Amino acid sequence: MRLQLMLRAEKVPRPNAGWFSSKKPNTFAIVSRVSDIGSVMGIKRHRIQATEVIPASSTPEWATSYRSVSLCSSTYVHIHFIRILLTTTHRIPASSTPEWATIIIFEHQPGSDERLAIDVFHTDQTKRQENENNRGEHSPLYQGKVHRGAPVPTDAEQVCAVLLPVKEMIHNDDLSLTIKIPKTKDGNIHARVEYCRPDASELAASFKLHLRGHSLLNVRRNVLEKPEYYYEIHRRHQQHTAATPDDSDAWVLVHRSEKKGATNPFWDINFFDVEQFVNHDLSRDLRIRVFDLEVSAGVGRRRTIIGQVTTSSHGLLGAVTNNGNCDLSRAFQLLSVDGKKKVGQIVVVAAEFVTNDNISNDNFSSSTVITTAIAQPLSLSELEIMPPPATPTADSISVITTPTFVSSSASNNNNNAFDQVMTFCDLELCVAIDFTKGNGDPNVPGTSHYRSNNNLNDYQWTMTTVVETLAAYSERNEYSVWGFGGQYNGQDQPIFLCGQSAKARGTGGILSAYEATFQTEIAFGSSRKLDTIIAAAAQHARKSLAGAEQHDRRSYTVLLVLMIGEDRDILAAKDKLVAANSAPLSIIFLRLPSPGSSPFDPLKLEVYLGNKGCRDFCICQDMKTIVGTRDSEKLSKLIMKGLKQQVPKFFYG
Repeated sequence: MRLQLMLRAEKVPRPNAGWFSSKKPNTFAIVSRVSDIGSVMGIKRHRIQATEVIPASSTPEWATSYRSVSLCSSTYVHIHFIRILLTTTHRIPASSTPEWATIIIFEHQPGSDERLAIDVFHTDQTKRQENENNRGEHSPLYQGKVHRGAPVPTDAEQVCAVLLPVKEMIHNDDLSLTIKIPKTKDGNIHARVEYCRPDASELAASFKLHLRGHSLLNVRRNVLEKPEYYYEIHRRHQQHTAATPDDSDAWVLVHRSEKKGATNPFWDINFFDVEQFVNHDLSRDLRIRVFDLEVSAGVGRRRTIIGQVTTSSHGLLGAVTNNGNCDLSRAFQLLSVDGKKKVGQIVVVAAEFVTNDNISNDNFSSSTVITTAIAQPLSLSELEIMPPPATPTADSISVITTPTFVSSSASNNNNNAFDQVMTFCDLELCVAIDFTKGNGDPNVPGTSHYRSNNNLNDYQWTMTTVVETLAAYSERNEYSVWGFGGQYNGQDQPIFLCGQSAKARGTGGILSAYEATFQTEIAFGSSRKLDTIIAAAAQHARKSLAGAEQHDRRSYTVLLVLMIGEDRDILAAKDKLVAANSAPLSIIFLRLPSPGSSPFDPLKLEVYLGNKGCRDFCICQDMKTIVGTRDSEKLSKLIMKGLKQQVPKFFYG
């Protein structure tokens, strides 16, 4: 039996901040499945010992250890207490009545006495200060330690814990259960479940939604203040067929947006799993509520509801604007909670079910179930990294001296999750360079590979900026430099070594390896295939991590792909990208300017990998503007922004 679990709480205990503290908790919850096995002689079972929590697995292994406790002269209990981690919710700041926008899907064996453990924590830490400032009511966790197998912030303080009997909950008519929080007067955890509907073949794996507000009411006391708007989407609960918009027990929170400071806010594009969003029910009622969040020293943290509208997935699809985001002909009218006042409009900029056919013409599975592909380690025989046939002399290699650029985005910040990871982790860098014909004649000024003693070309400038940005996180400053798409002996090579050494040291070494390639008998090829490059980087990343772990360290690899071409070149390597998802690897695709290139759309890759259940590990950027203005700071910030999200997520989940 497949179930969906939704959680909220009321009057969560305050953290230990002193007797007279009025501090409200910043709460998140860890949800895990609890089971126990063992033998009991003569008395009722008691839980005696807990093993470690492991991520959900069909074949878990535990370090089995039993504990015998003498309860009387002739009675002993042998119990093994097991927890399997299901999920960790988002953190909701400054609220003793949190409602988590996390739909937890799990399997339940009918008739079993399975229980779910709900552990609620308080933390003061956030992943980034600007993230805290831009989220409506929640922010992702800054994870620094482990609690029973689940990564939690270093300062996390457990404020309450309850056990939720699934069997009792599904036997209730409304499929809900309220559990009293121990040692509190009125504290409760409210849990509700739904039965997962069977997959509907006509539905895709993701629902794309892009909303904007128009002429939203300003409810601030000082009308000169700029409001901070965010919205929430609730869906009607399965057991409430005739719910009204104000019946709080009938609605389940499925999404809470970021906040935007504008009267006509553009909120971010979101992709929702169809099962978690509407449980495969397109006619399910959806309630959209818009709030203003005011955070100040005078009022603390106060949210005010602006208005609401009720629709459905079908309604959102039918309300998509025809003539751009300023077209209000199909906009939803927001009404105050009492329904008497118009308080603005919601414009549906985009709403669609994203199928695999939207991503490429290949025939992929249309299943709505998203799974994560697990890659098998590659053998060395699968990779052929060949050096150039000709050996350049030392005199023929021109080493270019370049200015050092250190990005402010790469500065040491101990309050950042990325910086904490990098205290025990070394960053590896692999550079892959495009040597295909589309780059133009390298002897003609203005082409991508044209080399001058006075100026860096596009490849040299980009490599210099990226390497100097990441150098602070590499202990050895030794990097792999590969080429792809070049021809040797009339054959296109999917990967080959640039320079004569497996590693190039520093920026100068990378530029020397790049220059050395032109001293060989290389010809520009026509095949821009990225599969082998990606596979090589994934293997390199896994081997580096395995070696680092032998010394109680960690390793994470960045593959920098410098290329011209189109987004279809990247999508052609989609299977290798899915396989690389499990490696400690981030891939940065930088498309350099080239004549006649079409618009670069990285969204297709993002949607495809998301539908495959992959983590966020790719960065795609069209470099036309950045390279044209030689904006080193912008490029550095772009890369560090992505890595500071991706690296901690790999190690902490």
